[in-house]
Formats: sequence, structure tokens, C-alpha cells
Amino acid sequence: MSVGQENLWNRNVFADRKVTALTPQFGTIVGFLAFLVAYYFAYRFGMSFTQAFASPFWFPDAVLLCALLKSRRDLWWLFILGTLPIRLYSEVSVGIPTWFLLICFAIDSGKGLVAAFLLRRYMRNPLRFETVWDYALFVAIAVVLIPAVSAFGGAAVREAMGADYWRSWLEWFMGDALAAG
Repeated sequence: MSVGQENLWNRNVFADRKVTALTPQFGTIVGFLAFLVAYYFAYRFGMSFTQAFASPFWFPDAVLLCALLKSRRDLWWLFILGTLPIRLYSEVSVGIPTWFLLICFAIDSGKGLVAAFLLRRYMRNPLRFETVWDYALFVAIAVVLIPAVSAFGGAAVREAMGADYWRSWLEWFMGDALAAG
């Protein structure tokens, strides 16, 4: 590696530019916009499956959980509310009853908030697995417990739409668990 490349990688390039001087929250705004783009594409992929067969990987919840773990707790409401227009007005939501979208939004938002709260509470660094215990705790909370509990609500909502309850529970749980794991 040449000296020029080494300097590029070893220092914060943006700190020298005047772009960050525009506003102290520049990084927060860019991060939030990146989250919205990632969430939109994850939601489009998740909704690309039929109503009869749920998505095998529900990535929007994984994107939301990552954003909540990475951001300050006082900004969590912004990430939660930022997902609502995507869920309600995305072209993949056309034809789905609004009540169904709102209930699924509430279930998925609650799941993300509870998982992020518990992981931050019980892990020293929820962004990195430093021990086997950290990994086991993450799996227990974000891959098993929270998806299993939320699947009861999700299955009840899907049953109201005419789906089989236990099949819906299993699909909801597996989609959340596989995406989180």
C-alpha cells in the first residue's frame, strides 16, 4: 500500500471537509436517510411474496433492529415513525387493508423496540459479540424469544385475513428468526 492510500484509510476524510460544518447533525441525517433506503428495499423484498406464502426472511425487522442498536435511544421514535410511510404507501402495499398494515407495523415496531432495549440492557456492547455469552444472549432474545412472542400477534392478524393460525405463527416466527439470525 502506498503512502497516499495509507493516509486516506487512516484518517477521517470527511472531518477535513466543510460539508460536516453545515450542521452538527449531518451524520445523523445521512444515517437516517441510509436507514430509510435500506428499510424500503428490505420491505419491498419481504412483500414480494404472496399473501398465501409469507417471506422466508423478514429483513425489515433486522434493518430496524440494527438502526435502533446503532442509534441513540432518544432518536428511536424517528426510526419507528420513518418506517410507517414506507409500509402504508409503498407500491407493494397496494390492495392490503390499512388496518392489517397498521397492526403489522405495531407488532414489528414493538418487536424492534423490545429487542433493542433488552440487548442494550443485558449486553455490554450490543453491536459486537465479545463473548460466547453475548452471542447466546442475542440468539435467545432477538432470534428466539421476541420472534416467538410476536408471532402470536402476527398469526392472529393473518388468521383474521383467512390464513391458518399455526401455519401463520410458524411462518411469522421463521421469517423473523431467520432474518435476525
